Amino acid sequence: MLSMLLTLVSIWLLLLLVEKLQKRVSRRGFPWWLRLLLFGGGVWSSWQLLGCYPQAMDVLSLAGLPILTYVLLSFGETMLIMQTSMVDTLQEDYIITAWAKGLPARTVRDKHAARNALLPVFSRLIVSLPYLLTGLVIIEQVFEWPGFSTALFNALYSQDMPIVMGGLLLVGVLSLLMRLLLDVVQLYLDPRIRYRLEQQGRL
Repeated sequence: MLSMLLTLVSIWLLLLLVEKLQKRVSRRGFPWWLRLLLFGGGVWSSWQLLGCYPQAMDVLSLAGLPILTYVLLSFGETMLIMQTSMVDTLQEDYIITAWAKGLPARTVRDKHAARNALLPVFSRLIVSLPYLLTGLVIIEQVFEWPGFSTALFNALYSQDMPIVMGGLLLVGVLSLLMRLLLDVVQLYLDPRIRYRLEQQGRL
């Protein structure tokens, strides 16, 4: 499982690096279908080389439906937050300035508006992380997939307080780490934060 996750992250970071170099050369990124093809091909070939392809397919067949269920349940809320944030962002002064400069609509949408509109979506994801870890009892029970939520619920039901306290401590530490990651992501996505920190001499 660890080799699978490390492979996914490594291929994704390598693809981002290659696309960044491609943009420096031709000022155009890869189309979405080529990104998907490169990512899928890279992951498949690396799993074949590592010899974990059968185990990976077994894990994906078991975890695919539960993950898809949760994604579909949370997709509507995420889409509404992104839509509202995008509508507000498109009325900002710097977006009007970008339109006035004659930039293409795709550049204004993707590089100027979407990066700042993503901030509330990331914030909502970080805030909902403890609920994601502790509130999936129904999904885990339906798919008979023993997970963290079921273990925590069973420990609470049987009054096993050390396991409950350890689980809640783990959720709290993970939430703090994700909030720290959110601060770093906000610094990368929103240039206004970088500018403010540079003005204060902290960056």
